[in-house]
Amino acid sequence: MHIRNMASKICVLDDDPAFLQDLRLALDGGYEVNAFSDASGFREAFSPRRFDLIVLDMRLEGAKEGLEVLREIHRTDPYQPVVVATAYADTDTYLETLQAGALLYVDKTRHTPAAMAMLFDTVIQQGRLRREQATASRALERMDPSEIVGASEPVRLLRSQIERIAGLSPRIVVIAGETGSGRELTARNLHARGFKGIVPPLSVLPRQTVPSSDILLQLTGHRTAAGPHRGLMEEAHGAGLIVRCADQLPGDVLAFLIEALESGKFQVRGSKSAHPFYTTLYLICEGEQLVHSTVRKRVIEVVRVPPLRDRKDDIPLLASYLLEAQRKRGREGASALDPAAMSSLLAHDWPGNVAELRIALEYGALRAMANGSEVIRREHLALGDSAGAADSRKWDLEYREAHMQVELVEAAIGELATTNKTKLSGFLHVQTPTTLTRRIERAFERYPELRNRFPKTAGAFGRAEALHS
Repeated sequence: MHIRNMASKICVLDDDPAFLQDLRLALDGGYEVNAFSDASGFREAFSPRRFDLIVLDMRLEGAKEGLEVLREIHRTDPYQPVVVATAYADTDTYLETLQAGALLYVDKTRHTPAAMAMLFDTVIQQGRLRREQATASRALERMDPSEIVGASEPVRLLRSQIERIAGLSPRIVVIAGETGSGRELTARNLHARGFKGIVPPLSVLPRQTVPSSDILLQLTGHRTAAGPHRGLMEEAHGAGLIVRCADQLPGDVLAFLIEALESGKFQVRGSKSAHPFYTTLYLICEGEQLVHSTVRKRVIEVVRVPPLRDRKDDIPLLASYLLEAQRKRGREGASALDPAAMSSLLAHDWPGNVAELRIALEYGALRAMANGSEVIRREHLALGDSAGAADSRKWDLEYREAHMQVELVEAAIGELATTNKTKLSGFLHVQTPTTLTRRIERAFERYPELRNRFPKTAGAFGRAEALHS
């Protein structure tokens, strides 16, 4: 028997009156339902945490207006659970909705409103878990900002630099280094040392591929008839703001941030009053060109994070730390390396730095477990010959991470002799089959050549229908 949560509030946005009526009937008595037939009415009613679930039609007045509404929802509340329902299912739309943050994509031609209603409790629970995990992560960051692991000379110099800069309480810090080297960890460590004691949590502006206007809205927040929507700048006031890939941020956005920092205030869209803005900007970038452009006239501090290949003496300690952290997160698998495997780690060039080491160890631990080994051996690692390889992708961390994920799924399919996504996600310790599908589809979308290299995985995850198989 299906038991519904009487406290759950569901909002439905769909311009099909027949579908709205049928879904209302299916949900009647089990949920508190708010229904809207147009986006403007929904926008006035929506506010963060008001609804336990939003069911969103892909096609409203425009061909993909629902997709824009979905993006608006997650700019305001990144953890809002959303189910996208459409009668025009296709692979491109499926991928766009999952990348925009939808938890489930449902084909109306294949699922009746009653069948959809049976799925909603699971999605609501998944959304609540996501919120709880995010809250727990922020709490952990406040309690334990994560120490920089290592005892090599470059790490000692980095710690010394952090101690010096923390004592100056700078307003702008440029953290330069290669991708995966620990730039954000350095920012968090510096933030913790600067505040001492109770550390206000850091806000993070992630790498952006959207227009400047959308980024500014995410930063400043906005006010509507339904109430205020907090932006990152309001969250960062009195604490700190990490700006990822700051050297790729549109110049007008970076200039706006620095102007607000210097004036000590910023304007929220839809509000006539200014908000105070006192924070520390941690500008993360690849090189120091950022220092010599937008921020060259300001008083700033620069931290240079060393690449892993310049501190290989730290690899044994880092490997032990990362494997222990993996065990504490409840991940099964081998928790030690044999001497040959350690030799391979020390010989590798690590173009992806510490991030690549973490991925390699997670992969090796699972491969070792699949082979019944209590230790990670050389054959369990997937490092390649970085010193002599001619592969143009060898310095591309995102490609290498996607490659490892797909390769691991390919190995799991062979080990389990199944393409069942529930079994695969459980075996690989991925939270849900939907999450696993989303990761692999995203890898194939960005790097189509992986389909030919891993045919079993491509066959299992290469279609939008994968969620329904």
